[in-house]
Amino acid sequence: MYKILTAFVALVLLGACTTIASYEGTRELRDVGSIAGSKVYVYSFLQVGRNAIGPGVLENIDAQLTQRLSESSVTVGFGNASTVDPLDGQIRSQPYDRRFRMPVREIVDKNRANEEEFGAAYRLLIVPRFLSMSQYSGDGGQYVVTWALIEIASEEIVWQTQLNGAYTPLLYDNERAVERAGLLVDGAIEEMRASGLLDPNGAETSAPSPEGAEAAQTPP
Repeated sequence: MYKILTAFVALVLLGACTTIASYEGTRELRDVGSIAGSKVYVYSFLQVGRNAIGPGVLENIDAQLTQRLSESSVTVGFGNASTVDPLDGQIRSQPYDRRFRMPVREIVDKNRANEEEFGAAYRLLIVPRFLSMSQYSGDGGQYVVTWALIEIASEEIVWQTQLNGAYTPLLYDNERAVERAGLLVDGAIEEMRASGLLDPNGAETSAPSPEGAEAAQTPP
């Protein structure tokens, strides 16, 4: 029985990954009050850290960010930051430490017409500043990501924070991807709430009716 229990525990440990995420240095550079009811255009450059952050996270983070901001009546649009070449502007100081110069201004400039058409009042930049890849599998690693909220009318940064994270996959790349994406998004949302940008409690959301849930699961 002891051997069976030990084997079960080992399998559980192998099926779990380690993700560490913390936010620090949050600063409200100018008081703009709540952004509830506003439209925010998001530029996420996280795909350059696909291996360090985890590919499954990138597949889920945009949807979760949209959902969480919508709970505070913030409408979200996205720029085409996904076109960024992961090796663009790469400076390699050590074999597995990579620093990037992201073409943020270039991509924003290409999207100014889209921002205006969308009616965005703010621009949210999510930009990796440092990536340290695993020396063994190439998957997982440490990362530093800056989140900056810019008022489009003045082009001033009004709020920013820094995400320090680490990811170690133990079995496969997409372990608990939805939960890990939620960990990163929830941390940023809490920092926004603490700064007064969002309602501290968020907006209440109602669960779908049984009929609606059934309809959603029924293929066309």
